[in-house]
Amino acid sequence: MLSVLLETMHEDVNSVMKKPYVEYNDSCNRSDEEISKEYWRGFLRREKSLFVDLFYGQLKSRVQCTRCGYISLSFDPFNVLSLPIPNAKNMSFTIKYMPIDQTAQPKEFYMQAGEFVTVNQLKSKIEEYLKPSSAEDPQGDWIEPFLCTVTNKQSVELINDERFVKTQGNEKLGLEIVAYEREPLRIFDFKKGDDWGDFYICELRMT
Repeated sequence: MLSVLLETMHEDVNSVMKKPYVEYNDSCNRSDEEISKEYWRGFLRREKSLFVDLFYGQLKSRVQCTRCGYISLSFDPFNVLSLPIPNAKNMSFTIKYMPIDQTAQPKEFYMQAGEFVTVNQLKSKIEEYLKPSSAEDPQGDWIEPFLCTVTNKQSVELINDERFVKTQGNEKLGLEIVAYEREPLRIFDFKKGDDWGDFYICELRMT
């Protein structure tokens, strides 16, 4: 209702009488700031009023092709933004940590959060529990683990940095939040006697 009201009032005082067609360039690995400015300039060519100055913003949209991996970014205008209201506050949920050594015991620790949590919050909590101190790791070799969701102990999906992660009700869906330890990448080198048998290739796709 509020969105319709703002849109109607804006159109009544819109100073652009003839709205031109606006075409936008592909994102092409440009910075968010550059793409955002291009979309905002294009929007102002069609919409210009006091209501745009006071009530409008931009919502970033990210689409990735599941076949070639190409990422397209856009910044769409909005005047009302709907956000989820958490149902529960300060509820605890479990994060599992799986070490590379399969003979080692997996670890579990708990985090207090609302219904949704950001990826940065998850990473900070994991680092708080797992990252060794400077005395224990003077060379700073600790590497941030892979952060994933595991469904029914079968399907593993990497968590994108731009996602919000649902923390409540996951048990009913058979979903777990799991951090997998990882080792530094090694470079194959014939001169140093590396053998193909020491390496394997895997493909990870972000969805």
